[in-house]
Amino acid sequence: MALFSATMPSAIQRVAQTHMKDPVRVSVSPQSSTVKSVTQTYAVVPFRHRTGALARVLATSKAEAAIVFVRTRAAAEEVGSALVARGLIASSISGDVPQKEREKIVERLRDGSLQVLVATDVAARGLDVERIGLVVNFDVPKEAESYVHRIGRTGRAGRSGEALTFIGPHERRQLKNIERATKQTLAEAVIPSPRDVSKHRLAERLAQVPDRIERGRLELYRELIGEFVTEQGLDPAELAAALGAMMVGDEGPGTATEEEEFTAKLSGDDRQSDRGPRGEPMQTERGYTSYKVGVGHTHGARPPASSVRSPARAA
Repeated sequence: MALFSATMPSAIQRVAQTHMKDPVRVSVSPQSSTVKSVTQTYAVVPFRHRTGALARVLATSKAEAAIVFVRTRAAAEEVGSALVARGLIASSISGDVPQKEREKIVERLRDGSLQVLVATDVAARGLDVERIGLVVNFDVPKEAESYVHRIGRTGRAGRSGEALTFIGPHERRQLKNIERATKQTLAEAVIPSPRDVSKHRLAERLAQVPDRIERGRLELYRELIGEFVTEQGLDPAELAAALGAMMVGDEGPGTATEEEEFTAKLSGDDRQSDRGPRGEPMQTERGYTSYKVGVGHTHGARPPASSVRSPARAA
């Protein structure tokens, strides 16, 4: 009897011990080896700011394609939908996605019709796509082995890659555990601001200008712009700046883009916020401190009998 797994966390080890007799463990590569061609960084981002920060990282990345790792199916769907709403060509997969649908999504990632894939660890097992130049850990992996598996999705076939891990203000210990296990020191990255995103988008468009001028047929536009500048009494540079802002979707002060700007200084609400058991933001009432205890059914934890209502009473 043989059991194959890309990673060997404690849960899978328990399965092996339960269903196999005196199993011998064979590792294809060292447990904590990391890809040398991958540049590994981290950023301290409170959970409530992560979707916006992720969108800005992806919008300014030079990678052909990216994978964003999350812990749960619900998170994969939520983050994937949020990225699509922000104009990115994204999709999500989890262990619940049928194999045929998974193959279609992976093929889109290979042929370039998909930019970003949001996936859980289980769904991304065995995924090998050369175009992936960036891996983002939306959550800190619970185990160093999972981290190694995740970032191994990039930097393949002799290419270089980047791996960015989001951590919360109180998750530096988990980061140190990963660094210790992988014998790597992760540098802190700076999250792009909305201003950086606008500069990146405009630079991409301006790079196309010489080729468009060379193709010609611009007489109509010269005429219309000349008339507009004369009628409005505008400075041509001011008009060009306004057109550039409209081109990248910058609608000016007071818009959502400006309000979502991430700052490294945490507000009081950020320090009081954490995540609930399903990954949703969890607010703590001021004057109190919240604690999360990572135990449950598998550890023998049970609610007291007095707190369990019968179905009849619950109805």
